[in-house]
Amino acid sequence: MSTLSAEEKYRNFIPEESREYLEKLFAEFKRTVTIEVYTTEGEHREYNDFTLNICRAFNVISDKIELREYAVDSEMGKNRNIIATPTVLISPDEYDIRFLGAPAGEEGRSLVEDLNLASKGADGILESTKEILEPLEEDRLIKIFASPTCPYCPGQAINAFKAAVARPDKISAWNISTLDN
Repeated sequence: MSTLSAEEKYRNFIPEESREYLEKLFAEFKRTVTIEVYTTEGEHREYNDFTLNICRAFNVISDKIELREYAVDSEMGKNRNIIATPTVLISPDEYDIRFLGAPAGEEGRSLVEDLNLASKGADGILESTKEILEPLEEDRLIKIFASPTCPYCPGQAINAFKAAVARPDKISAWNISTLDN
């Protein structure tokens, strides 16, 4: 009986059809995207494990994704003001774009689109969006409270991420997972 290597395990975490799509999408990235994942050993273990596995899978299937893993209570977690577990940061040296909670279900779409946006930077944003956001003078924190089964939440999260990419000096965007009742 053969055992899978870590790379095969993470590659197989994503179904083949989805993996093929992601490999093509990630191959078109303009630049490398950093994903920082913050987890803890205690509470929310299943959400932490899922989040680590999906991010590790992205890292395995693309050389345009750089994964960094930290404990919530690490020095880096304190520096980044991590307040929940799991938390995923996308290109945190450029943007304040966060997923608080596991990016599962429909939220997985917004995570993938956010990675795509971060790879393109402002080049991936419509000029009309940039013009609307240009006069903004105050800092803004956009919080999207998303349910894993809501088909509308990813679109709203993506809009918030576009704003954060267009104006990283003024806009932060956080996608906060809620549990379905």
